Amino acid sequence: MRVVGFCGPSGAGKTTLIERLLPCFRARGLRVSVIKHAHSGFDIDRPGKDSWRHRQAGAYEVLLASDRRVAKLREFELAGPPTVHQLLAELNASDGVAVVAVLHDLTSAALYFGRVAFLRAGRLVAAGPPAAVIEEATIRQVFDVDVRVWRDGDVLVVHPRSGRPKPPD
Repeated sequence: MRVVGFCGPSGAGKTTLIERLLPCFRARGLRVSVIKHAHSGFDIDRPGKDSWRHRQAGAYEVLLASDRRVAKLREFELAGPPTVHQLLAELNASDGVAVVAVLHDLTSAALYFGRVAFLRAGRLVAAGPPAAVIEEATIRQVFDVDVRVWRDGDVLVVHPRSGRPKPPD
């Protein structure tokens, strides 16, 4: 499984770029899975539907299936975002599958992605292997935040020096 991560602030053009790349990948015979982290609560289920009622009654997972698609709903026992490792494990990891991920956690991007692309205001700022492109200057340019990047053994760690990222221009 090949994994490519797209990183950048909200509004940078990550989704638009992926939306345009997917038909190109499909035309070349690639099957592509996408991981999109949702920052706020979301639900694809509706009150009153059978699947909603099963979840409300305590089902750990509900699998919705039709002749066109499958969706798995899982309730986490403890609140907290899943790790990139957990998300990748949920996907069909066959050889013909490439994974495109949209992520803001750059330490996880360095750990799990073979390539990373940084976008800002609809433009590609940097792309390549994580160790080559996850740099303080690039992150400052893309996110408008001052960070410190260092190695902890084999792990590339990214941590803000202070404050929060500013919204894009």
